This record gives sequence, C-alpha cells and structure tokens, in this order.
Amino acid sequence: MFVRTTNVYVYCGKYSLLIRRSATDEQLPLFWESPGGHTDILTPIHNLKLVRAEAARELEEETGIRVRPQQLKPMFFTGTHASFRLDLSSLPRIELSSEHDRFSWIDPLDNTSHPTRLRPEVKRYFKRLRP
Repeated sequence: MFVRTTNVYVYCGKYSLLIRRSATDEQLPLFWESPGGHTDILTPIHNLKLVRAEAARELEEETGIRVRPQQLKPMFFTGTHASFRLDLSSLPRIELSSEHDRFSWIDPLDNTSHPTRLRPEVKRYFKRLRP
C-alpha cells in the first residue's frame, strides 16, 4: 500500500491550525482544512521516514511552517492517507500558499469555534476528540 495524501494537525496549546482553501479552488472552495496534500512520490505506507518527509514538505508549502520530519507524530493511516500531529510551543508565523486565503487557530473541543465549511475528515477528527 502506498500513501498518496497526508495532513498535519498543528497544535499550539489547545488550539489547532486550520487553513481555508481559496475561492478559486476547483475542488472545495472556501472550505477549512488542516495543512496537507498529495505526496510527490508514491511512498510505501510502512516507510514512516518518507511519509513524514512528504507531510513536512506539504506543511511548509501550504503554511511556511518548517519542521524536521521526525517532529511529526503519526496519528492514523486510512487507506492511502496518513495523518500526523505537530505540537508547537509558540504560535508560528504563517505564510499561506496561493491555494489558501486565510488561517485560524481554533479550539477543536469547542465546536462553537469551528467554521461552518469544515472539510468532512477534519470534522470527523474533531468529533472523535470530544469526550
């Protein structure tokens, strides 16, 4: 099995970073999501080093956040998708790619702070966090 997409749930304290797809996006315009995307190489799911490197590359490409791949903690793998968590001690400077037009730090446990147009997989992840 090969990983084709990755995403990273970035946390600073209890807040998680979301980025909004631009209005000109062909797939999900104006939907909020966690940073991630398609891998540049077909990465075997068992090669965690390569999968992390692809996730770190996507994170930097979409947000400007540069980290060492080993800082990404594996969370779950579903089919051809890998999710990671990154915990930061301070808010980073965000430099969005042209694919995104806004960012927000939200409390995933407080669904009143969630944007209304949230990607379904992010909504499911946040729902699993609630007690």
